Amino acid sequence: MLHIPMGQQTNYNSNCGNRDHSRSLLRLKSHLIFLFLLIGSPLLANSQTVLLPIDEIRMPICGMVLKESGKSAPLAPEKSYYSVIVTDGFASLRLTQLYVNNIGAMSDLVYIFPLPDQGSVHAMSMEHLGKIYRAKILERAKAQERYDSIVKSGGQASLLIQERPNVFQQRIANLEIGDSTWIEIDVSLTLKYELGRYELSIPTMVAKRYEGLSSLTNANNPWNPPANRSGAGLQIQVLLQTGWPITNLQSPTHSLSFESLEQGLEQFRTNGTISKESVANAGYGQAVQLKALDTYPNKDFVLRFERNSKDQDFTLSSHFDSNRQRGYFALGLYPSDSLFVGERKDLEVLFLMDISGSQSGWPLQKQKEITTYMIQQLKPTDRFSVVSFNNMMYWVFGTNKVVSATDENKQKAIRFVDGLSTSGGTELFNAIENFLKTPMQSEHQRLFVFLTDGFINNENEIFQLIKNHPTKPQVFTFGAGNSLNRFFLEQSAEISGGFSTPITQFEDVQKTVANAWERIEGAQLKNITVEFPGIENLLVHNGTSLFKGSPLWFYGQYANGGPKEVKVKGYRNGELIEIKKSFQFCELSSLSSILPSLWAKQRIQQLSLLSAGDSYKDSIIAVSVAYQVLSQYTAFLAEKGQVIESPDQSISNKYATTALLAELTKASQIKWDYSGLLIDLPVGTVAKRFRIYDLSGKLIYSLELRHGPNGNISIHWDGMLADGSRLQAGRYLLQIETNVGLLHKILMTN
Repeated sequence: MLHIPMGQQTNYNSNCGNRDHSRSLLRLKSHLIFLFLLIGSPLLANSQTVLLPIDEIRMPICGMVLKESGKSAPLAPEKSYYSVIVTDGFASLRLTQLYVNNIGAMSDLVYIFPLPDQGSVHAMSMEHLGKIYRAKILERAKAQERYDSIVKSGGQASLLIQERPNVFQQRIANLEIGDSTWIEIDVSLTLKYELGRYELSIPTMVAKRYEGLSSLTNANNPWNPPANRSGAGLQIQVLLQTGWPITNLQSPTHSLSFESLEQGLEQFRTNGTISKESVANAGYGQAVQLKALDTYPNKDFVLRFERNSKDQDFTLSSHFDSNRQRGYFALGLYPSDSLFVGERKDLEVLFLMDISGSQSGWPLQKQKEITTYMIQQLKPTDRFSVVSFNNMMYWVFGTNKVVSATDENKQKAIRFVDGLSTSGGTELFNAIENFLKTPMQSEHQRLFVFLTDGFINNENEIFQLIKNHPTKPQVFTFGAGNSLNRFFLEQSAEISGGFSTPITQFEDVQKTVANAWERIEGAQLKNITVEFPGIENLLVHNGTSLFKGSPLWFYGQYANGGPKEVKVKGYRNGELIEIKKSFQFCELSSLSSILPSLWAKQRIQQLSLLSAGDSYKDSIIAVSVAYQVLSQYTAFLAEKGQVIESPDQSISNKYATTALLAELTKASQIKWDYSGLLIDLPVGTVAKRFRIYDLSGKLIYSLELRHGPNGNISIHWDGMLADGSRLQAGRYLLQIETNVGLLHKILMTN
């Protein structure tokens, strides 16, 4: 049996049975317009602020506070391992991060990084100096206060905070020079599904967000690692096990290595993601991993696969929690194509295209292809309009004007779209607010189509605008980009009864948009409700409208297990449609043990959408603490360590390079004098190259190293740059790439 903290989803019936800081110094301003780094150097005697252009940010952000100087310095995780187990429509993700301090004694480390926005973050642990620290969720202000106290006292602790639904802040207190710390974070999520295809998306970068020119502030934000950092620091492994054959397993974004299910199981046993006794209990499986890369892959990792048979109506996963004495379920409604027959109504489609600077290059080209294709599908009896926006709005037919989809009007709109270019900022709220005010001039079914990457800072304001608008708009979103704000794209569509379609750089736009258009113009089941005996606290994950090829997910609780008849009702073009199905709900613990966490995540998300302010803060905190699921008002705090007495308790024991890198850090001698840079490494160390960066992240110098049979024992560089000039006096970051890992050091030159 494969023991994993996630749900086992099966067709038609559930799988039941007894199976066993220093305050604010490095706080990230979430609007992320510009990053500033406060440094001191002979060149900057007055501690001037160095500007880091936000357009160059393509990495997670990390910084630390040096104890001696109190200045901030760069430090990124040495390794980031993503271990993911996928079982049908659910995924369990474990992120393991290694931090090695080879720069200087620090008091506070801050690391800003992304996670899937729909994920339920339900566990965090830290390993430091032979102790394991298990985190607990506390109210955020209380956790921050306790963490700050530990920082000042010189103790050890770590803090995990949710800055946004898809952006998180990891803090670690008091790392001494040569020390290493491991962080482990567990996340559960439901996969995106459409037309028989599942999609797993893992963000790897924190992209910029636009909030308007008035938001520029001179803040002391953490430094961002260089864009050409080694790709060896990121590893992604995915283990898939299903009850049906997998087809078309591929990534449109990254190169993959494929392995057998048993090979993947062995790797997951080795790194502790599953127990050593675990075996596969599904009929089909596959293991894949990200191919080793020379440079960091600065874009969302997307993995897609299809099920061989797409004929299904319901799936159910259920779990009975004996501690809480209640059951939890996830019910997926996958209707047959026969429910979507019939002629569609005439449509009124309004396209809103983002032409701000972040859409330059291929994203704008994809937008043009999407919009052009959909315009071409309109019938003469349909109506439409096209609007582009950045800091201003530009209407193709005149402000608020919607016209008939005649050949002449469609050609005019296509020429307008083809001539668009990018500039300016993403004033999305103003654009949507005015867009939704477009007067209705017919009885047509009105659809709003947003084309944007969604990187703005005021998502909740837009959600409230859409949700509370008197016209009850139906929104469909298309995002073109390698790193998208999927939280915004998914939520703005779901709360309005639409759906989202992300598109990557090398994807076939016509095929993808044709599938989306088929679902948009097909008959829909609206105002869907579900009922069955003993249901409690029902939550709808993705709206109350059902489209061809898309599931509708319900999460809820029940008092007693056993057989139950589920009844789903909805309306198709005014006609009542009713679907019934009988299920066996678990009465005992099952493999679907992540369901309480997933239910709690959905409940927190629902409460967050009820109001734009903090009206439901107390209710969110109560759910977060009770279910140990992270929210915007709580934090994971690991503050009490226990001595590791068994190898199975250790995080570092899973990865052999930790001790080697720590020893290499302590044994290496690196200095700068009148003759230049001197590097002495232990015998046997193989150094491949070294790089010099300034503290804005700009690469100053790079040198490939040749080595003998015993490696590079001593390295000397005279300080001369490629243009013949000598490295100026100041503070720099030295990065040495070795066979063990990356060494970093702040270099003071004179």
